[in-house]
Amino acid sequence: MAANSEKFENLLNLALDATGREREKSLQLGVGFEPEEKRWELIVKYSGDIMRLSAENPEIQVVELMNEYAILYVPENAMEQVASAPEVEYVEKLYEYDQRKLEEYQIARQAVEDLKQKLEDEHSELEAQKHELEEEQESLEIILADKKQTYDNYEVQLAKAKQEAAVYKANIRKQNDEIKKLEAAAAQKQSEIDKAKKAQEEAKRAQEEALRRQAESDSAKESSGGGSSGSSSGNSNGYASASSYSGSGSKGQQIANYACQFIGNPYVPGGTSLTEGADCSGFVWRVYKDFGYSVPRTSYSLRSAGTGVSYSEAQPGDVVCYAGHVGIYIGNGQIVHASTQRTGIKITHATYKEILSVRRIV
Repeated sequence: MAANSEKFENLLNLALDATGREREKSLQLGVGFEPEEKRWELIVKYSGDIMRLSAENPEIQVVELMNEYAILYVPENAMEQVASAPEVEYVEKLYEYDQRKLEEYQIARQAVEDLKQKLEDEHSELEAQKHELEEEQESLEIILADKKQTYDNYEVQLAKAKQEAAVYKANIRKQNDEIKKLEAAAAQKQSEIDKAKKAQEEAKRAQEEALRRQAESDSAKESSGGGSSGSSSGNSNGYASASSYSGSGSKGQQIANYACQFIGNPYVPGGTSLTEGADCSGFVWRVYKDFGYSVPRTSYSLRSAGTGVSYSEAQPGDVVCYAGHVGIYIGNGQIVHASTQRTGIKITHATYKEILSVRRIV
């Protein structure tokens, strides 16, 4: 039997001195002792590294509590080691009340850990939303600058058109003046015809010359003007592995199946790589690009892409839009999306937060 120690409570010292039969007869002496395993359950007050006991003797189990208290599960033959450990200041048996409080403490501790995990996940999601909203703001600023540039171009074109109109009006006045001069010359020639046949012929020739000049002037007016032309081109380049999904259901189902193969890949702010990392809108943009579809690059712009449908009509391949976030609907009330830097590309219930719109691209 282990020797008594001044570190042990009195009842524990009595229990250590008692025989097994005496412990069985006394409820107080037997508390904290497991006869089948010949092991004591103890509460200790300690200072320093209490885990050293477990490192020196693996049969001693240590559960650290708060404020330098710990639960020890000690074989009967190792009680002397506990008594002599410099870290141990005081030892008493683990009573039923202590056991209940320990269980309550462990439940409360697990609840705190679960809450901490939830808060970390929510923080990660808010960080991702912050990035998406900043990206949307940048996109809107670019659109605003483009609209301002377009307005400035309209102002320049309008000024140029007014200038050209003024020149055209000046040319018309000049031509009218020339026509009046020709008409005066023709009248003068006509009066000379009465004087003599020769004068008539000369007047006739002068009139014909005047008419010729007028015809040339009219022809010049008809041929004046300009034209413009423009062209546009587009190009789409399919992603190599997307072709392997052709024929497997509808086009939307093919897109949903293709997107799901990248589950587990990382979330990268501003990224568009399905393997190296993408953000939520970059993930949607790249998946559709690999099937030859051109969609907006930001979650804000995706809200107006394609055709709007209700969530109850959602089909695989549709884009589900939230505040600062987007994902691809894959059926059965689920989406695949680049979630956060903490969780990467994963599957989530589509209604995990408020849906702003559902857009059908194909």
